[in-house]
Amino acid sequence: MTPVTKLLAIELYKSGKLSAGLAARMAGVPRTAFLFLLSQHGLSPFGEEPDEIEDDVKYARAASHHSSSINRFPGDLP
Repeated sequence: MTPVTKLLAIELYKSGKLSAGLAARMAGVPRTAFLFLLSQHGLSPFGEEPDEIEDDVKYARAASHHSSSINRFPGDLP
């Protein structure tokens, strides 16, 4: 495919009009290659910015730590 077609596929994916699979097909590349192409253009295949993903991981770790202390029964060893 032409570079213009790849850019169009990226833009349609970015706007939410195409899934990653359909955009990859339009771009004429495998889905994994398309995900790499997204990263080359500063886009996340997860629909979030890298700092948002870092925040999600931080919150998930905090919630996991919090829930593990809640699920203990009296007499359980720490």
